[in-house]
Amino acid sequence: MNKKIAAFPIIFILTILFLIIFPLPALVIDIIICLYLLFIILFLLVIKNFRNISEFSVFPSLLLLFSVFNLALNISIIRQILTKGIDFNIWIIRNISYVISGTGNIVHLSIGSIIFLVFAAIHIITTYKSSLIVSKAATKFSENNFYGASDGAMKFILGNFKAMIFMFFITCIAGVFINVNNTGADIFSSIQIYVPLAIGSAIVILLPWFIVIKIIFFVFSKVLNPENDVQC
Repeated sequence: MNKKIAAFPIIFILTILFLIIFPLPALVIDIIICLYLLFIILFLLVIKNFRNISEFSVFPSLLLLFSVFNLALNISIIRQILTKGIDFNIWIIRNISYVISGTGNIVHLSIGSIIFLVFAAIHIITTYKSSLIVSKAATKFSENNFYGASDGAMKFILGNFKAMIFMFFITCIAGVFINVNNTGADIFSSIQIYVPLAIGSAIVILLPWFIVIKIIFFVFSKVLNPENDVQC
């Protein structure tokens, strides 16, 4: 099982390079997002089959790869948003942004922004709770390098999450600025284009991480409290 799963990092690394270097077509990014979500779900199912998470030696490395992959995917999506603007056509993000922010009028934008902020707040709380529990495990099992590596990976994840939030605001501000200067559009119509896309993009980026963070919380709670049946 470990050998088969260990082959996935090669695919991830190649995909990361393509996402960062090349401006991929919208359809390709849609496919990558779908495959990524499927892989995260598969990862969750595999993790739950391990009696002792430390037997899954590639776990910390996979956490780092997930983090870097998410960052690369975010960069690729933001590139599409800023270069395409109103013609942005990554289907998943376009539809999520419509569901959350509607037609982009002031009421829908406000509701969409509140939904995003609530989701981000839940994500922050879950991330910090998971970070604390990983640190406790690293302290308790200090002689086991697996837990120390997992603690280091978790710190990297926290930094990555902060970068995602920063990139969300940069996307909104830069998108509005570019649209106003390049097309002569007014500020509000530019906000109607870029803020919903930035929200949809952030939801797509944060959702896989929410699943990963729940995985981390589950497995390390089980390590610290083996007598309790901790549920994801």
